[in-house]
Amino acid sequence: MDKNILITGGTGLLGHFWVNSMSYKHNIYLTYHKRVLKNERVKSVKIELSDFNQIIDKITKLKIDIVVNLVGISNVDKCERNPELAYEVNQKLAKIIAQACYKAGIKLIHISTDHLYGDLNKLYSEDDKIILLNHYAKSKYAGECDVLNEYPNALVCRTNFFGNGPKHRESFSDWILSSLKMKKTLHLFDDVFFSPLLGNLIPEYAHKLLDLNASGIFNLSADDAITKYRFGDYICNYFNYPKNLIIKASLKDRSDLARRPLSMGLSNNKASKLLGCTFGNVIEHIVFLLKEK
Repeated sequence: MDKNILITGGTGLLGHFWVNSMSYKHNIYLTYHKRVLKNERVKSVKIELSDFNQIIDKITKLKIDIVVNLVGISNVDKCERNPELAYEVNQKLAKIIAQACYKAGIKLIHISTDHLYGDLNKLYSEDDKIILLNHYAKSKYAGECDVLNEYPNALVCRTNFFGNGPKHRESFSDWILSSLKMKKTLHLFDDVFFSPLLGNLIPEYAHKLLDLNASGIFNLSADDAITKYRFGDYICNYFNYPKNLIIKASLKDRSDLARRPLSMGLSNNKASKLLGCTFGNVIEHIVFLLKEK
């Protein structure tokens, strides 16, 4: 059955993947800030997301069934330079959106982050101790806490992703491939672990969880974690680029960057058990990307 889905912050990278996955099944409405997405499969709507009453008015008039909150500032260094802006967007707007969804009695999917843990090379579960190293992580964590405080039945997804992004917003894999195509040398961290999914799959898993009335925090991630360097190395291998273009680097040598966790590996056991499936390892998702190309 078609549902009416409102995606806040839908003109960004994950919004692009959400539209790709869901616009053939449901009616998609995107809020926009500066950029209007030109896509015949979706409708763009202007909503001031800091205005509770305006959100209520729009979701009522549009008969929205589900809100997907993708609003956020994900640039770690930008958040460090502008902490007030980080909290305004990543926390305060998330809280207002959750309040509106609770008031209207409609379902909410809120996207969080994987920057919430420490430096151990492990897959972190939803219940592991939170370690916040920068304003990006602090503001995103505050946002997810506020969402669940205001709307306990909301679904919060911690995740990382890559894939074929739009021209205005490259993904990590896009950046690697475009650099390799121009024969640029890339220095990728061999001491930073992550467990990204192909972006088009995140909406699929999130909506399946929602269909099962799942609420609270769920990690949406690959079955394993690899370093950023190894990720680039696999991209070179599967897309037939020279491996000498990828050079090992260390985050510990980058004093110019805001402090970041060395490990962003997430355990997807909770989600995969509820959904009754495995998500696949990072290499499998790179192979999926190759097929998409």
